[in-house]
Amino acid sequence: MPRLGREPAPMVADYDAEIAAQRVMVIERAGCVSGYMVAWPEEEAYFIDNNGVEPTCQGAGFGRRFIEMQLR
Repeated sequence: MPRLGREPAPMVADYDAEIAAQRVMVIERAGCVSGYMVAWPEEEAYFIDNNGVEPTCQGAGFGRRFIEMQLR
């Protein structure tokens, strides 16, 4: 935070509003959220606002799975 001069956007995001707007997808593994993505379609594009993967799950291809889910 000292380098940015503010809290990073994911720390202050209104996730309740994003969930209500149906913009959040999660990947669950063993009953725990292992990754998430906040995204929505635009007129001629797909906007990805934020994503994250549990550090112990990084490298498992979750980011790619989120993108592939949107290409269907």
